[in-house]
Amino acid sequence: MPPPDPKALDAVRLHLMTPVAGDALSITTSFSEITLQRPAYEEIVADLAAGPRAIANLVALPSMRKQGRTNAMQILALLLHARTLAVGPAQAAPLQAAERLNRVIARAVSDGLPYDHLSAAKLGSAVAASELDLLLLDQWLGGGDDRDAAALATATEARLVQLGRPLNEPAARAQLTDRAAAFLRQTLPRWRSLGVLS
Repeated sequence: MPPPDPKALDAVRLHLMTPVAGDALSITTSFSEITLQRPAYEEIVADLAAGPRAIANLVALPSMRKQGRTNAMQILALLLHARTLAVGPAQAAPLQAAERLNRVIARAVSDGLPYDHLSAAKLGSAVAASELDLLLLDQWLGGGDDRDAAALATATEARLVQLGRPLNEPAARAQLTDRAAAFLRQTLPRWRSLGVLS
């Protein structure tokens, strides 16, 4: 098998899937666990937070140039393996079709069906989504952009009651409000950047 064409590889666009919390990222591989310290990947994650970039742009970042192309490519491969990054197409698919499908999926989960992915037009594939995030999405879509975390949590709790899954503990209600706040603050912006929603 011939080696990959470097120009073709350099043109591949990468997307940030999840922001990295903490000072290190632990990556479990088939042979061991590898820990990347924040300085090794920080510039990549910061650059991708603004939108997708070609591999050529990422390996040209100052901290990546210092490490050399081979090390930079290894870091990108580890970030892909950790699902921090994803490969996407050069041209995004039409957002409207993905958004319509995602509305149907969120509604289906809200009706009790077991879906766990959403279409991501900018990736040309799907992104994993928890049941709770899909329930929050359905309630958010029904309530509008101006809904705050408490209102979103209340609407989602009402839907859980309709599904026969009431939250009986005050701690569970508080946790739902916290998740709703994280959904509005982190999940929705990330999904918008991936073409899940407009």
